[in-house]
Amino acid sequence: IAKEDYEDLAKFVSTEVARVLCVPLINLADKPSKVITTLDDEKAGSGIVSVIIVPNSRVAKPLPSQVLLRRVEDELRQKSPAGIQLFVVGPLYLRVDITLSLKLESLRFEDRVKHELDNKLTAYLHPLTGRDGQGWSFGRKPHESDIYRLLDKIPGIDYVKSLKLEFKADDQPSDCGSDPVECIEGTGRFLIYSGSHIIDATL
Repeated sequence: IAKEDYEDLAKFVSTEVARVLCVPLINLADKPSKVITTLDDEKAGSGIVSVIIVPNSRVAKPLPSQVLLRRVEDELRQKSPAGIQLFVVGPLYLRVDITLSLKLESLRFEDRVKHELDNKLTAYLHPLTGRDGQGWSFGRKPHESDIYRLLDKIPGIDYVKSLKLEFKADDQPSDCGSDPVECIEGTGRFLIYSGSHIIDATL
């Protein structure tokens, strides 16, 4: 079975499955942040297939339930060739925290701008429905330019004094070292989600 076949099959199991990524040669249940770097890694991973699933959910950080993981795994096992070791897991996430300092056109706009901006940031950074409905693909991080484009659409802002994006790892994979953010980023198969945002808006 090809990588794409596993992904298609997982989506057919349930409408709850929104996004799928098949990762051959690695047991992600045991080593969530492992990447294949050598021929020995490839040989050691022979016959192993991991499938990452993301559930359909509006929560900021969609994680599959144990029930959904088992259901997908059972279904895929039935369709896998004999001898394949199969693992179905949820995604690794990086949280995005944004700190903004804005100059307003009028102080009358402060509450509205803060409220609208917080809502827009939360919506924009949703892994499945953000980026104007496109969602965020595995391994893609937002850039400052993305946030500036968002700010352009909000009336009442004169200009942006400062903007800082910070990426944090709430869950540290068991096989990550002292820098979980760099470790998770290095996999190229993480998703981002909206964290807490600090908005300072003054005249």
